[in-house]
Amino acid sequence: LASPINILIQKGIRGINILSNGALLRRSNLREFSSQVDPRKVLWCIPLYSHLPSIHDNIVVSNGAWYKTLEGIQNLHEEGFSVQIRFIPLKQNQDSIVQYLEFINSSLSFVQQLAIMGLEVTGYAVHNLSLITPDYTHVVAQLSQSSALLRRLPMEVNLFNLPLCLLPASLHKFSRNS
Repeated sequence: LASPINILIQKGIRGINILSNGALLRRSNLREFSSQVDPRKVLWCIPLYSHLPSIHDNIVVSNGAWYKTLEGIQNLHEEGFSVQIRFIPLKQNQDSIVQYLEFINSSLSFVQQLAIMGLEVTGYAVHNLSLITPDYTHVVAQLSQSSALLRRLPMEVNLFNLPLCLLPASLHKFSRNS
C-alpha cells in the first residue's frame, strides 16, 4: 500500500484518503506503514455508525466490531495519522444522533473530521432500502437540535448527501457539494 501512495504523492497528489472499517488497524502495522508514508499525507476515513456497540455491530453484522473500530481509530491517532469519522444516518441509528454527537465530542475529540453522510443507494443498500432508509426530516431535526454542538466540535464537520431543501440555515455552513 505504501508504494502506490508514495508514487501518487511524488506525482503531486497532496494527500490520500483511505476508507477502512478500522477494525484491523493494529499499532505494529501502522507503525511500519508510517515509517514508509508520511502520516500527514493520509486521511483515514472510518465509518462509526453509533455511539452504542450493539447498534454499530448490528449495522455492520459483526459482533465486537464497535470495539475494534474504536481501537483502530485510537491506533491511527497514536501513530500520527489524521482520521475522519463517517456517520451515515440509517433507520437503525436515526433516533440517537444527538447522543452520538455528544459521544464524538467527549470521546473522539482528537479526530480531524466528522463527515455526516446521507445514504448512497449502492451495494447492499439497493436491496435493503425499506430496512435502512432513515426519515430525513427526523435526521435533520436532530442535527438542527445539535447545531450549537456541531459548531463547538474541535474538528472539521461536513454534511454530505443530505437533502438541501430540509437543511435549516443553522446547518448550511456544514453542507458540502458531493
